[in-house]
Amino acid sequence: MTSSFDASIWLRDVVGCRTASKALEAQLAALPLDDENRVLVGLLATVASWRLDGSDRTNPLASTWPGRTPGPEDVSDVDLDVLRRVVEALPVADLRARIWDLVWLRTRRDHEAARNATAAYREAARALAHDIACENRGWDAVEPRLRRALAIAHLRKDPEDLDRAWATVREIVASPVAEAMARLRACELLVGGTVEDASLAAATADNLARQYIDTLGDGGFNWEWLRSAFSISADACKKAGDASGARGARQARAATYEQQADWLALKHGASRRLVANLLQQGMQARQDLGETAADVSALHARLLETQKSAMAEFQEVRVPRVTGEAPETIFAAIAGQPFADALCMLAEQWIPPRQFLVDEASKQRAQSPFLAMVSRTIIERADGRTLHHVPTTTLDAEVSDGEVIELANTARLKLTVDVLNPIRELIAAEHPALLADWLRLLDGRPLAEPSRRRAIAAGLSYGLRGEFIASVALLVPQIEHMLRLVVKCKGGITTTSDANGVQLEVALSSIFARQELRAVLGEDLVLDLRALLDGLPGANLRNRFAHGLMEDVEFGTTDAVYLWFSVLRLLLLFEVTPREPVRTESDGPKPPEIETGDGP
Repeated sequence: MTSSFDASIWLRDVVGCRTASKALEAQLAALPLDDENRVLVGLLATVASWRLDGSDRTNPLASTWPGRTPGPEDVSDVDLDVLRRVVEALPVADLRARIWDLVWLRTRRDHEAARNATAAYREAARALAHDIACENRGWDAVEPRLRRALAIAHLRKDPEDLDRAWATVREIVASPVAEAMARLRACELLVGGTVEDASLAAATADNLARQYIDTLGDGGFNWEWLRSAFSISADACKKAGDASGARGARQARAATYEQQADWLALKHGASRRLVANLLQQGMQARQDLGETAADVSALHARLLETQKSAMAEFQEVRVPRVTGEAPETIFAAIAGQPFADALCMLAEQWIPPRQFLVDEASKQRAQSPFLAMVSRTIIERADGRTLHHVPTTTLDAEVSDGEVIELANTARLKLTVDVLNPIRELIAAEHPALLADWLRLLDGRPLAEPSRRRAIAAGLSYGLRGEFIASVALLVPQIEHMLRLVVKCKGGITTTSDANGVQLEVALSSIFARQELRAVLGEDLVLDLRALLDGLPGANLRNRFAHGLMEDVEFGTTDAVYLWFSVLRLLLLFEVTPREPVRTESDGPKPPEIETGDGP
């Protein structure tokens, strides 16, 4: 392996302490730009790009989608020797831990590598726990590193290494200067230790929760984190044999739903529907604790009153038209709308324009000039074939199409997770639509030809219900036909002839290049669809499906949801008028008109 994928993951999101990764960036950026050093940088970036799952003892280090990036199984023995020679010179503990862990996974005999890996994972966890200003959510990365250190020591049956790993967990839990969320993650691990460990975890988690409540007036309050803290405290109390403490923690957790509802009710413009949902969850939590209907009667009365006011709220909402609208505002606007109106409002959601993506690419270059040194490779998950390679570039080079597509992938993921999929789930919950409802919606839509309407309706119906294997299978060929239909309706030609005069449909990449398509859909939407459907570094959804390369897991990704949204957008927002075909002499004589009468 002589190439790497996306060092930005390493430098910003994976490695750990921001100052350490910057130091490593400066150190490597100072290397002479010869082939040997490019290979070294590529190897380090590849190792750092792997996802760490501390709970997976078989494959703790794994590559990520799309396609996949080079994984541990792709590292050759020569590459492994190169990494072993430089590992101790690296200033970032997290990267050292991954390299030593890789050596251990490949050999299962090098116990020195295993000891070095656990020591480096412990060091990385400490750094992340105390890096309060960490830009890469260090608190969320503490737990998998501690869990991996424990797993290696346990697998090797090394009591001294296991004791050191547990001591690091206790150290982070008890540290008054460690980041609060990192301490809570360590508490969750400590529940699996001794009874004394569980007692420490229970007291710490409860104390962290109580302290966090005092910050309620601050911005960015995380109610789910607070409930998680009380849940961990309850589990730890149960492990320690403190039944009274466990019940008290569960009661405190149940009370957070009412507290959050009260907090939202005081906020101007807060959704009454959301307040009602919180009250309902709070009532359920109290009933789970054994409280009777009489005990929760006051809460039940408040819930009914809030639900009534929420119905009035639905009548006041309007379609959100402002770019970048907050998701909560969009949900409130769509909730309670008729089926067709809700789908139209979903179809109108904002997508990032090309110029926005170009500007973002330029900003990333300026912020991380080191990334220009690193080439990028995407490998097929199943058989390890190299699918796509982007060479290194220079800072003054024009932003490439590949860079724009990669940012479009990121934007598509965020838009789907934050907005599109929650809205789809909301519409599905409020409108259990039948196939007949979809057929009525598509009636008269120019891009839903009568001969294809039933297949399109079925694909949209399956997608709304979350059955994306069927949805993708139906919608991928239909959206390609819609794009070809747009070109044809604007007078374009979608076929070519071979040497024998046989007419063949042109590739989808050629359709995306047609000016007729851009004239109707616009440059931004064409880019958005191309990033989803055609070629790499995009999702390449059409080609992966057409060539039988998609595995089961791929049908459940955000790209499947976005395909459903894209078909909906084309059908509801765009209209084309088919052109009358121009006849030539080669077409033969025009068929005679048939007179029709009213019958006998």
